[in-house]
Amino acid sequence: NSKSDNYYGKAARGEIPLIVSVNNKDEIASLIQLKKQYLSSAKMSIMGGAEAHLVASHLAAADIAVILRPGLCTPANFDSIHCLTGAPLTNGTAAHVLHQHGVKIGLGVLDNSLARNLAWDAGWLSVTSTESYGLISEAQAVGFITTNLWDIFGLRQDDLFTNDFVVWSGSPFAMNSRPVFSYSQQQGIHTIV
Repeated sequence: NSKSDNYYGKAARGEIPLIVSVNNKDEIASLIQLKKQYLSSAKMSIMGGAEAHLVASHLAAADIAVILRPGLCTPANFDSIHCLTGAPLTNGTAAHVLHQHGVKIGLGVLDNSLARNLAWDAGWLSVTSTESYGLISEAQAVGFITTNLWDIFGLRQDDLFTNDFVVWSGSPFAMNSRPVFSYSQQQGIHTIV
């Protein structure tokens, strides 16, 4: 019952995000219909989304975000058999198609030890974007692994994040670039050697 004061009720009313782990296009389509018919106020997002590109326009219309996990997929099982691996095998990835349709995208990992690669995955999406799918800028790619995830998980508090930053020696996606210093309100400037 959406009027209940439990987690289901809060998710149904959109007070907390509803994140559903799914890869298969048919299951994603069912979730889109569920949101349209019964959970119109819910802040629903897809976690996984290997085949989300096949229903991208419907996801955009239903305002359902997708956390691609992993960001660069290979068809590992039946539920992800139609995923887009990217160049040179396919023209673009799920992220490129979803971005073209205006779906909010986040990148995730299947294993915590792979989190260190998120910047490279986001950078790769930016570098390999083409005009046919809509160019993904470096700023948008950074959003895939930062602000978009904050928004999807309902963590965005503007006053909490506006004053913290990191300065890089070049593009954060370049292999020869590194953080030079960081700043936070709590600790001030921290030089990285």
